[in-house]
Amino acid sequence: MSREIDPEFSDNFSEARELAWRAITEIHSYAAETVTTDQPSTTEALVFRLLTHLQLVSEGVDALLAVQSSECASILIRSFYEASIKLQFLALQDPKDQEITAEEYSKLLWESGNRRVQTRASDAANIAARQRDPYSEKAFERVAKFEAETELSISSKERNTLNQKWAHTSLFDWVKARYIELGISPDVLGSLYHYGMSSHLLHADIIGLDLEFDHATRESSEMELKLIAECAARLGEIVHGWLQCAIAIQFLKGSSKSDLKPLFKHIEKFHTKSDHLIEVFFETREAFHEEN
Repeated sequence: MSREIDPEFSDNFSEARELAWRAITEIHSYAAETVTTDQPSTTEALVFRLLTHLQLVSEGVDALLAVQSSECASILIRSFYEASIKLQFLALQDPKDQEITAEEYSKLLWESGNRRVQTRASDAANIAARQRDPYSEKAFERVAKFEAETELSISSKERNTLNQKWAHTSLFDWVKARYIELGISPDVLGSLYHYGMSSHLLHADIIGLDLEFDHATRESSEMELKLIAECAARLGEIVHGWLQCAIAIQFLKGSSKSDLKPLFKHIEKFHTKSDHLIEVFFETREAFHEEN
């Protein structure tokens, strides 16, 4: 089935993109200003660094969407979700647990990866030697030596437990339960779904390949509908992720709920445009899959 693209439809995406960045900029400014203090705690410092990462990833996703590479954008969004859930996990801790949890993330979790780094560096040094690359061989040997000499403060069993605790799905389950406990109800389930879809594309499993087949076998006019809709959806994921982070930071700092009201106005304006773009494409999806 074929459908001509209304120029106004494409213009609506440009407007939706502009509205998305207006919302992202406002949320980022609110979040960064809220956690910035003269003497930040370890938690506040980590949250600020995660915000910086989220901003960089958001810009990267937008650059990919600008060239209509929605699948690659979706893969990069996976990094956004991982940083976002870590930020929420840190920010939503009880005050008495905040610094302990921050210490886990900034020191113990890094330490637990040292042995893996050492093994990989040793392997890389051996490969470099076989390929007669003395510079790389020495560089990797230095890394392996440094990691081997680093004194560990936790046992192997404790490292495994820590890694499981900080796995994405474990963090997600905790954050979801914490929001329920606090009487807050952002759509975290949607985030887990989109994280899974990003993972399928990243790992090129059969579901990821099916998603790419869906893209590659559509007629040109319908493909443009799909691209515009998917780009709008990816922007929606980013905007929603930023909002979740703002809500978590609001709890961390004990800010007033009214502080978020201006942010919701920007988000609502974005969704007014983006939801229409997505709905128009969904009208074609059922018929496409019946034919294929």
